[in-house]
Amino acid sequence: MRPVLMNPNPGYTIPINMTTRKKAIMDGLKAYGIPLEAGNGTTTGTYNTQLVLNLLYQLTGANGGDPDWANLAPPGPVLVPTLILYFSTNTAMKYGNARGTLIDNYGEYCSYCGMPVQDSSLAVEHCLPKQVFPSVMLNYDNFFLSCPNCNSNKGAKPTWTDSFNWASFYNGTPTSVQDVMDGGMDRQMWPDSGETAWEGLPVVYWNVTSNSRLSNNSALDLGNQLAGVSQNIVYARIIGFAQPQAVAALIGTYGYNDPKVQATEDNFIAIVNLNQFEANNYSDRRVTNRTIVWLNCITSLRNLSKFTVGSEGWNLMLGQIFQTAKNAGFFEIWSWIFYTLYGPTTPVPIYNIFRTVSCDPTQPLYYFPGTDINDLPTQ
Repeated sequence: MRPVLMNPNPGYTIPINMTTRKKAIMDGLKAYGIPLEAGNGTTTGTYNTQLVLNLLYQLTGANGGDPDWANLAPPGPVLVPTLILYFSTNTAMKYGNARGTLIDNYGEYCSYCGMPVQDSSLAVEHCLPKQVFPSVMLNYDNFFLSCPNCNSNKGAKPTWTDSFNWASFYNGTPTSVQDVMDGGMDRQMWPDSGETAWEGLPVVYWNVTSNSRLSNNSALDLGNQLAGVSQNIVYARIIGFAQPQAVAALIGTYGYNDPKVQATEDNFIAIVNLNQFEANNYSDRRVTNRTIVWLNCITSLRNLSKFTVGSEGWNLMLGQIFQTAKNAGFFEIWSWIFYTLYGPTTPVPIYNIFRTVSCDPTQPLYYFPGTDINDLPTQ
């Protein structure tokens, strides 16, 4: 996964006040004692946003994870879903207003699978789901960008139960909503989790035909090449095999011999079904496109090897490869291949060059916005 650095001073801010004409909201806030800032509370009402979010925090704790908010006394079961809808759709208040700032911060890529999404389907995705933890549904530090597949697979996860159980196991029984939310954040890896976001989720090259793992030496041989795509399956000519093999670039785990870290890596892969693919499921092309990028990278490096290292042609070709990487996305594929074949200790450390330019905003042709260079290895 591409490790990213969250902008500490984003352009997005939560408005101080919220105004509504929704009777269910005005009646509900009145019942819970939230004062009017302006309006009559009947046809229109303006309220302090933070007070409303604080109320949602309190109601989240009282509800204890019921998906229908049925553990609340009236008007809670009506008010909370109505507020979630309001903060999702109101022009002035909706969390979607953070989208432009997030794109400036992270680029037009899915923060989870790395796929480029250069249209309106690139969604503002909540780490802690708004359906479960609505008090933080407007918080910038609860946002990443997501493709439609990762967004729909993640859905309303982590759940209250998953978050509560993680917190209980590792931190002791939660005594506040914040303890439960901390459990929800801690139970899986995130793009801003530090060096483990990249190192802890290595690429695994899989031979689908034989249902076995390809060694790095086999998968990254510069003689390999794309043979074709049938339905949702990629075929490649892999050195050592007489016939084209069905292959897939999957995301593995490192674990660091630490059960807790291993669990966070497993939970991240599971929460968005990162390695899910089916031959006839054309709606989810994440693994397919990731696999094509692997083989295209190999072809590019084979072409680069035809030039003398350091020559004008070599430099131009290398720049074109980096530009292709930016446009094709899947940063983790390019960076892992460069690191494996041309890492920091090799005679031609292409990885080092990529590490520098992909994190440099003055190199717009190659820059992956928000990538944290400090979380990419130097040796």
